[in-house]
Amino acid sequence: MAKSSVFRTFGTSRQLEREGIWLNYGDIKFLVARAGGTNIAYQELLKAKIRPVRHQIERDTLSKDDDNRINAELYAETIIKDVQVLQEDGQWVKGVPTEAGDVAPYSTAAVVALLLELPELFRDLRTCASDSQKYLKEQEAADTKNS
Repeated sequence: MAKSSVFRTFGTSRQLEREGIWLNYGDIKFLVARAGGTNIAYQELLKAKIRPVRHQIERDTLSKDDDNRINAELYAETIIKDVQVLQEDGQWVKGVPTEAGDVAPYSTAAVVALLLELPELFRDLRTCASDSQKYLKEQEAADTKNS
């Protein structure tokens, strides 16, 4: 019996949700876990980070800068698992690019700084990390077949 289309459409891979998928932006790529789903670390840290500012959130008084910082920290700690930069020799190296063209050592702080410096990149990463379609079991099977 063929697998129901609902399972193909909505059956996400727990492994991909927790370990991440590669999102390639040309000369930089990110290993991105899912924001939600079975990524318990994300859900737990989200609760912890919201707790001290819940009153401000409920009253819509949390500043945009504080909101962006909290989310950047949340993503750097639980969603972005790796960042690699393409070197001129064609090799990928782990690190975080700087505007000056250097590659800073990979760290949570460096990822947070990058996300805050490039809000459109951060917006795209957030959109992708929230898209359950990117973490489907069908994608996991295709990745395994291609490796």
